[in-house]
Amino acid sequence: MVISIFKFMAEYYGVTLDAGMELTHNVAKKNFKFLKGCPFKYANSNPELIKTGKIVYVSDSHGVILPYICPNKILTATGECSYTEKVEKKPLVNDKSILEDLCDMPTYMVGELLSKYKDMPSFYKVIKKELICRGIYKTKKYKLRREIIEIELEEGVCNDKYQRRREIKCKKS
Repeated sequence: MVISIFKFMAEYYGVTLDAGMELTHNVAKKNFKFLKGCPFKYANSNPELIKTGKIVYVSDSHGVILPYICPNKILTATGECSYTEKVEKKPLVNDKSILEDLCDMPTYMVGELLSKYKDMPSFYKVIKKELICRGIYKTKKYKLRREIIEIELEEGVCNDKYQRRREIKCKKS
């Protein structure tokens, strides 16, 4: 007789778990210290314990089957095992209004936006630029200087093509 680990926990120990989560034998034994397993050799040599239900084969979420010793006193759960499906992450929406409100947001929220939009380079650059202007974005000094120079070049401080080239060559050497 093989039962799932969720049904085993509910019927023998009175612990209802969400059947939508992944639960392995190692995690169950770590979280629930009262679980008692036994080796296959012991279970196979004592078929009368299996017939009487004192040893039960339990399968986990990955299909691994192990024998467990049932408790003397069987506790029944008050509710049944619930099942919730895994919620997939929703893709981030390209919301331009966030970029317009950056100046009004507190610094900690801008920092959270930086980590939230790290996969979207166009948003990430604008948020990072805002943090650099506030003096919060911390990195090594030479990187910070280089980023400030790049920002100045983007903003057009050097309006002549020759001045931009000269600026870039001076910084490389």
